[in-house]
Amino acid sequence: MVKSKKMSKTSIAVIVLALLLVLSLVMGITGAWFSSKVENTEVESSTFGFGEVKITGTGATAVTYDIYEGNVLKMTDGDVIHVANTLAITNASTVKILYIIDQKLDVQIVSAGTKTLTVDNIEEWFDLEDVGAPVLGHVDAAAGTISVSALGAGDYDLDSDGAANGNDGTFKIVANAKVYAVQTANLLGADKAATLVNVKEAFQAAGYAGYNDLTQADLITFGLYNS
Repeated sequence: MVKSKKMSKTSIAVIVLALLLVLSLVMGITGAWFSSKVENTEVESSTFGFGEVKITGTGATAVTYDIYEGNVLKMTDGDVIHVANTLAITNASTVKILYIIDQKLDVQIVSAGTKTLTVDNIEEWFDLEDVGAPVLGHVDAAAGTISVSALGAGDYDLDSDGAANGNDGTFKIVANAKVYAVQTANLLGADKAATLVNVKEAFQAAGYAGYNDLTQADLITFGLYNS
């Protein structure tokens, strides 16, 4: 008969500790595998520079009138307002730019009067609703003066079908022109759709409220595409 030997409690404890040590090594190796990293502190950036977008505006607006009834306080149908404007934009940018001149003849009511004169009244009676659409364009660096049409220049006849006669309200006509410019570089995308997104974002950043009205057709006006 073969006699079996019983393991002592000490031997069992040593074996268990050995197994635990092996498991801890495996877990340690696994953890190190997923948390390894490589550092490289010797990378140097490229050389960067800045271009300057610089535009200035000059000009003045004069509004005169012809009052056929001889009473300058009470305009009537047939009277005429004359708008003369000299608007010039000078470009001193060091980079090629796209620009938008947002121009409009604004009506301001000074006193509504007893008949409650409104901006809509004046714009309709003098046909001013569509005067002053935005002007879009592009120029090379330091290209000098940006040529634009005189803002709202022309004659405007008062035609209200009699509604203006005897109105005691007063108003002013003010010519406003705001010019927004962005550099052309880096606006071209993979296609027109991507480019339009870039152009919109650039003019939004420049503060142009109508940026979202820009279309792919405007990209041609900006000189970014030929057709």
